[in-house]
Amino acid sequence: NEGDFSAAMDFYAKAIDINKKIDVSRGLAFDNGGIGELCLNLVKNEPVKKIPPSLKISRAALIEKARFYFSEALRFARATNDLSLIMRYASSLSETEELAGNYKKSLTLYKEAMLYKDSIFNDENKKKIEALESERLAAVKDKQIQLLAKDKALQSSEIKHQMVLKNIILAAAAAIILFALFFTWSYNRRKKINFDKQVMETEMKALRAQMNPHFIFNS
Repeated sequence: NEGDFSAAMDFYAKAIDINKKIDVSRGLAFDNGGIGELCLNLVKNEPVKKIPPSLKISRAALIEKARFYFSEALRFARATNDLSLIMRYASSLSETEELAGNYKKSLTLYKEAMLYKDSIFNDENKKKIEALESERLAAVKDKQIQLLAKDKALQSSEIKHQMVLKNIILAAAAAIILFALFFTWSYNRRKKINFDKQVMETEMKALRAQMNPHFIFNS
């Protein structure tokens, strides 16, 4: 309604003063663009049904106001090099110029808006592609990490297997050596016992041989 329009105009005017003092180009772009949109909406009867008579402003004056504020908004948007704002206010100014009957200028601004729209679209696609590529590389990296972990686990298992096999072989070799030593010791012991037995038998025979003549003589 009329009150909302006036309040909005006052709000934007105050915002413009504040942003001018602190030199915020992006804020000035939004503020000027907001006033331009208010005027353009009145011209297009959006959202009001008609221009309130108490505003004492004609349709042509509203178009001129919209053109001025959209031009300012576009100027500040270009100063910030914000592609989305440039596209937005170039498009709004194009529409305003068309309503004013400046079709050539409207077409130029429309082309500029579409140029930035394509640029934004391409940048967004590029970002999406980069994001997808990052996800793909992350997935590949994760897969490589999993494969490396699996390979490491297999290597660790193989090392453990080799160690167990090595220990078994060493244990078997030690058992064979112990058995061989025991067999050698047992063989030598039996051999010594047999030798001692033979020596004892020889000594007994010699003793008997010595005793027999004395026995005969005594008899």
